[in-house]
Amino acid sequence: MALRSSGPKIFKLIELGIPAEFVVGRCTHFRRPDHAYHAWVVLKRDEQSYVLEATAKSPKRMVLPLRKAKPYYCPEVSVDGDFKTYVHEGRIESLKLRLESEA
Repeated sequence: MALRSSGPKIFKLIELGIPAEFVVGRCTHFRRPDHAYHAWVVLKRDEQSYVLEATAKSPKRMVLPLRKAKPYYCPEVSVDGDFKTYVHEGRIESLKLRLESEA
């Protein structure tokens, strides 16, 4: 998981006054064959939300509008700059898949 890459970035963004959330979930981006666990940052700037992808190989793919990135990311849990935590729909989906695979 990209915790070492994405984690520190959220603190810098918050220090700069940019609202951001550290998100953990699943991702099908970067030619991954399945929904691999991954971490990323969602930041808000000028009324728009963006995915900050610290593991992107190309600068062009490092900051993507959330609306374009959304099909590739399935958030499960996140924490914002005030350390408020959130559970997203992706967490429920993951638990269902895990239960089905164990049955």
